[in-house]
Amino acid sequence: MTAAATAELLPYQRAEAAERAFGGALPGETTRETRERRRIHEAAVREGFKRDLEAFQFGDRQPSATKLAKLFEIAWDYGHSNGYHEVEGHYNELAPLVEPE
Repeated sequence: MTAAATAELLPYQRAEAAERAFGGALPGETTRETRERRRIHEAAVREGFKRDLEAFQFGDRQPSATKLAKLFEIAWDYGHSNGYHEVEGHYNELAPLVEPE
């Protein structure tokens, strides 16, 4: 996917595309090594998703880092088992509670 095409996607769509980009096991790699690489990849995708949500929802007027972290944590807890789109939905519903004044 090109950078221009990725910029037009919603945060959950970019995260899902990044998740799919994980190529699986490399030649000669053990299962443990593959799992560790996947864990690192998923953590990076999740952090990128969090930053995308913050930018998409708040732009330049972002609440404190503590409020943003808690907002994402709650949205993630409620929605991650159903996919990034569900997390984004919860995030967007809860975001007005932490918007800066």
